[in-house]
This record gives sequence, C-alpha cells and structure tokens, in this order.
Amino acid sequence: MTMSNRLSIALMLSFSLASTLSYAETKKPEAAMKSVIVYYSYTGRTETVAKTLASEIGADVVKIEDVEKPSKLKAYFLGAFAAHKGKAWPVKSLPSVSGYDRVFVGAPVWWMRPAPEINGFIQGTDFTGKTVVPFVTMGGSGQDAALKAMSAAVEAKGGKVSSTFSVKTGGLTQTGIVAKTKETAKQYR
Repeated sequence: MTMSNRLSIALMLSFSLASTLSYAETKKPEAAMKSVIVYYSYTGRTETVAKTLASEIGADVVKIEDVEKPSKLKAYFLGAFAAHKGKAWPVKSLPSVSGYDRVFVGAPVWWMRPAPEINGFIQGTDFTGKTVVPFVTMGGSGQDAALKAMSAAVEAKGGKVSSTFSVKTGGLTQTGIVAKTKETAKQYR
C-alpha cells in the first residue's frame, strides 16, 4: 500500500469518526431527555399513573387543575359531551413545557376522547421541537380514539408524537394500577 493510499484511508476514517461523533452529540438518547408529565385527573387514577411514571423514569410532574372542580354530573355529562366535541374547559394555569425535551400528556377518557381540561392544555401549548407521549386511562374502552385525537392535536401544535399508551384502570386496585404503570414505564427509561 502506497503512502498516498494510507493517507486517503486515514482521512476517510477520521472524517467518518468525526461525523459519527457530531451526530451522537446532537441526538440525545431518550433516557437522557429531560421529561415532564402533564396530566389531568378527575378520580385520581390518571394521577396515580402520572406520579408512578414520573417516579420510575425520573420526570417532573405537573397536574392540570380545574378553575372549579365540576360535580360528577357536570363532569360525566357535560364534560363527556365537551370532550367528545374536542372542546376545552378553563383551568387554573397552563404549565410551560419549555426546558423539557420530552412531554408526557395524560388524560382520562371521557366518551372516547380526552377530558376537556387536557384539550385546553394542548390547545394552549407550543410543542415545537418536543417529543410527546400522549397517554390515557379509562375504565372501559375508547382509548384508541382518545389517543388519536390527542396525537393529532399535539402534532398540530408542532410536537412529534413518538409513542402512546393506555392503562385500563377499570376493576383494578391502586396496587394494580401502579403495577401496570411500572411495567409500561420500562420502555421510557
């Protein structure tokens, strides 16, 4: 091998290594991403999932709160109707997601859609440049339609939905909800 061939090979290897290092420095592995979990919970089940997930993956956690907590009748009748129509309800404040790379957004399913409080959070948030993971809890079904609606809304606000998940809480004890959430959390560490 001639000296010029060796020099050419050395230059190609150093260029290849520099490109690889440059790419590795700009792309954060999911585990290194700074994460926040923003959720709304009426019954406490979504809160259990959010707090368990936060504990398992080392994320910050922020609860969306109603200006005035609705009665069961208002939540499950008017709230379900508002959720199904994609409407938003007023909340005390919208948390900022700036400073976070990955944002988990959690909601209970009301009439096959996310609760209106989460609709308000999504509508009022700029997700540009964020990796977003919508999740829902439900007693029965409707998770597919709710996750599809949340994903579309997040993407319309500039977010990149990397995955979704649901936790069926109907018939589970608190311990059962925690166990299911811990199992799901393994994919986000």
